[in-house]
Amino acid sequence: MSAALDSRGANIRKGLCGLCVSLVLGFLAACATAPAPPPAPPTPLIDSGISGRWAAGKAELGGRDFRPSANFMLHVEGNLFSTHNGTRPDSGRLVFHAGDPKGLDVIGEHGPTAGRKLMAIYRVLGDGTALEICYDLSGATRPTEFVSKPDTQLFRITYTRAP
Repeated sequence: MSAALDSRGANIRKGLCGLCVSLVLGFLAACATAPAPPPAPPTPLIDSGISGRWAAGKAELGGRDFRPSANFMLHVEGNLFSTHNGTRPDSGRLVFHAGDPKGLDVIGEHGPTAGRKLMAIYRVLGDGTALEICYDLSGATRPTEFVSKPDTQLFRITYTRAP
């Protein structure tokens, strides 16, 4: 009887070892054929040099002087923006683009620009106390220079850092 039990025990051990080997091989095969996980999204580029509050200054639209309201403010925090000019707040996200000049996509989420994407270029002037942005208000192209040309919707504005 003990020989029969030893034989059965040996058969059970062989079966368990075979099962373990099959499971390991199956796991390895599944890992080898499983699709690679998608790459992590790139970290958004953020220009901390423009974070803060900015008061609107000199501006041009379509090659002509433009006077923003006296209380027009731009607030940038990381990749978020908001503007206030009394009663018409506006806000959304910014997508920064490296280059010369640096690029900026203004993606409106609330207010007058909601649902729109405006392309712009920008630069920080002097010792960081001024910010110049040239937007294409038509949304068609990104400006290539800081010039507001006649018969266009190019809007060029200089902001000064506000306390």
